[in-house]
Amino acid sequence: MDVVRVHKRFLAPFLVDRTKLTRLHDVVTEKLSEFSPNHEDKFVAILARERAIETPNLTDVFNLDNSERHPIANLRLLCTSPTPAGKTPEHEVRVEFDSERPADISASVHSANQQWALATMAKIEEQLERVLQRDVIPRLLNKRMFWPLTGLVTMMALWLSMFAVVLGTTGSGSSPQISRMWLSDKDLQDFEPLIGQNRILTQEQVAQLLTRQLRNLVDKEKSGSRGPQWSAFRIASLVIPVGLIASSLLYMALTCYPLAVFLWGDREELHRSLVTRRRAIWSLIIVSMGVGVLANLFAYGVVVGAQ
Repeated sequence: MDVVRVHKRFLAPFLVDRTKLTRLHDVVTEKLSEFSPNHEDKFVAILARERAIETPNLTDVFNLDNSERHPIANLRLLCTSPTPAGKTPEHEVRVEFDSERPADISASVHSANQQWALATMAKIEEQLERVLQRDVIPRLLNKRMFWPLTGLVTMMALWLSMFAVVLGTTGSGSSPQISRMWLSDKDLQDFEPLIGQNRILTQEQVAQLLTRQLRNLVDKEKSGSRGPQWSAFRIASLVIPVGLIASSLLYMALTCYPLAVFLWGDREELHRSLVTRRRAIWSLIIVSMGVGVLANLFAYGVVVGAQ
């Protein structure tokens, strides 16, 4: 007898709780009862630190501590029609929830009845769609290329920040009047013909020269007393919030967005605390962005006003 195998894989993060897993098991049980009122169940929960528990009762799975030290990493559901010893089941349903990155769910139906296999898989897909995490951030974190791309973008951002700091520091402190005896290029052009025509400047020309030197020096000191400091403040008001935001996002990506959640046991309280922490960090990010923008605008206004 030919056996039809129907397989489906969901490459996406998931959150499965008691209600959703129970409903999935009920749907599989209803489909198997079309051939026999009895069926055989097997649940395999693989915990962290290479511990595994196998049981025929779903209640035993929900009674697991699912603690932070020994969380559930993989859960397998196997339901089969009654089968004589030594023979392959005529109807079999397998569902596996795997937390290994990238998190995924795989389902397969084996049966000699093609129509039943397809109908059963359709019912299973409908239930599994309910456990998938739809948020953008978990889905991005579940991509294989997310962390390599994040590392590349981080390196570029650090390089640009260092470039901005160096440019702002050197640019704010340099001026045409810093050398050449406080004479600008225009001043030198104006006095060059006078020096060529007359070896010795007149008192009036010397007075003009000294006046320009003093004016340039005063302007330099006046702008230098506020410009570089406020330019540095503008850079700090940009770099510090960006660094805070980047570190906060990295922290959340590593700790606050689990890709595979089995929501029972100790995991329920842990997940609630993660959700609260995420909200607090997002609030901090929004405030940091606002403070950075306002500080930058304030410093820019001070520098422009000083000029």
